[in-house]
Amino acid sequence: MPSIVRVTAADPDLARLTAEVVAEYGVRYNEPGADVAPVADDAAWVLVRDDDGTALGCGALQPWAHSVADAPADVGELKRMYVVPSARGRGLSRLLVTALVDLARERGLSALVLETGVEQPEAMALYASSGFVPMPTWGEYADDPRSRCFRHELA
Repeated sequence: MPSIVRVTAADPDLARLTAEVVAEYGVRYNEPGADVAPVADDAAWVLVRDDDGTALGCGALQPWAHSVADAPADVGELKRMYVVPSARGRGLSRLLVTALVDLARERGLSALVLETGVEQPEAMALYASSGFVPMPTWGEYADDPRSRCFRHELA
């Protein structure tokens, strides 16, 4: 049974997984090598590991203020949600979202936000089925017609 573990940004599996997700963004949006919004240094990371310890996916929680300067301090942002292609369809993304929502609640956050895009329909379906609702676009991708933003109230 896969398990969720909290890790630091220094975990060696994160470098591989985040490189893979950035490369996948490049393919999906036909922008190989494009810059993507960075993850904050103070982000909290979770990994989903298989029974043998193999890292199959990751996700991060950071202050929304990292992306939007005047964002409320009690709102977090989900970043770098990713599951390796060979492990998709097993519910691992839902495990990651649940773990990050639980972490946000532990930290006393009132809401979570995230940015994704139209070339990630499975991500948009996951977020919608996990209690996230569409909101106006914001931040670095606010003017990108492919951008979609979501919010989940935790209170």
